Parts: sequence; structure tokens; C-alpha cells
Amino acid sequence: MQMISALAGFCAFSIIAAALTFSNRLSDNQWLLALCAAWLLLLVASRIRLPQRLPTFNRSLIRTTLVIATVFIVISAQLVRLQIVDSDTTFSRTAVAPDGEILGNPRLGGGELAVQRGEIVDRNGEVIAGTEGEGDVFIRTYPDPATGYVAGYYSPLLYGSAGLEATFNDELTGQAGND
Repeated sequence: MQMISALAGFCAFSIIAAALTFSNRLSDNQWLLALCAAWLLLLVASRIRLPQRLPTFNRSLIRTTLVIATVFIVISAQLVRLQIVDSDTTFSRTAVAPDGEILGNPRLGGGELAVQRGEIVDRNGEVIAGTEGEGDVFIRTYPDPATGYVAGYYSPLLYGSAGLEATFNDELTGQAGND
């Protein structure tokens, strides 16, 4: 029984290591299949013989703890894949919203702007969000990180997506009023 548990544990970790190594060649379905196979092997590996002298409650508690530990191992493997192995793919991923708008990482598109946007200032005249530029290229700046949540953010992919940037998008682009 111990030999089977050890072999199952070795196979489970081998499957996870191989799947992480060749993650760029695996589809999401293949990755999930590898995780499920590894989890089942980890369950077999966690099935250890416990002494009969232990009360039933203690044996059940130990087995439940081992099952939960196997789940954490599989979730950790998924997090390693998302955060480390496939981080570049996740960073540059794009999608199409139901209304046809192309969505992506706002950090990628938030750099250069084609239109100069107006400044957002507080009641003392301090700039919360401004625009700097040379020629026809502009960059949105947020000088004080503490006030960033008030301004929201502007992204060419998600026009005025949050906060004041969203509320006053027409005014900031000069589309509202007499500008």
C-alpha cells in the first residue's frame, strides 16, 4: 500500500511538472485534464493506513485534512501557471465585449492617446489627472496616487471607464459644451 501511495504521489507531481513545463503547448482543456489526473493521483497517494487505535473521529479528520491539502496543491499549481508560467499571455490577452468593443489590459492601451483630454483638478487647483504630450501624441498622467481612485482611469480601449474619467468623459474630450 505504501508503494502504491508513493508511486501515485510521484506520478501526480510528475504530471504537474510536465504540464507546467509544456504549458504553452497545452490548451486550457488539456491543462485542466492534467490537473484532474494529478488530483486523483494525489487522492490515491493521500490514502494512508492509519492505526486502528486512533478514534474514528481522528481518522476521519486526518483523511479530510489530506483531501483538503490535495485540493490546495492543485489550486497552487493553477496559480503558478497563471501568475508565472503564462503571465505574458495573460498580460496581453484581448477579448470582444458583447457590444463589439475590443477589451484588453488597460495598462497596454493606456499609454499614448490620440486626443488631448482636459485636466481634472481638486478644489484647490491641484491636478488629479492631466495630459502631457509632444506633437500629436499624448499621455494621461495621475500625479498623486492617493487621488487616483477619485479620477478613475482613462483607457483608449475602455473610454473613461471609471470615476470622474467616466462621468465627465464628454467634457474631458471637448465633445460637450461650446469647446
